[in-house]
Amino acid sequence: MFEGEGATTVEGQRIEWGDGDLFVVPAWRWHAHENTSRRDAILFSIDDWPAMTKLRFYRKQGQQP
Repeated sequence: MFEGEGATTVEGQRIEWGDGDLFVVPAWRWHAHENTSRRDAILFSIDDWPAMTKLRFYRKQGQQP
């Protein structure tokens, strides 16, 4: 979390975050992000898409395994 305040819900568990916080969403888990402040929130996302694709583990919603 670069800037702002909010919460992320991961399969029913709510994680509140603010400036400088770090959290991880496990692979293939349903999640939703929410900005809870009046100012903009800047959330950086990093994933291992290249490795997951090469290993044939990458998938997205609606895609057959």
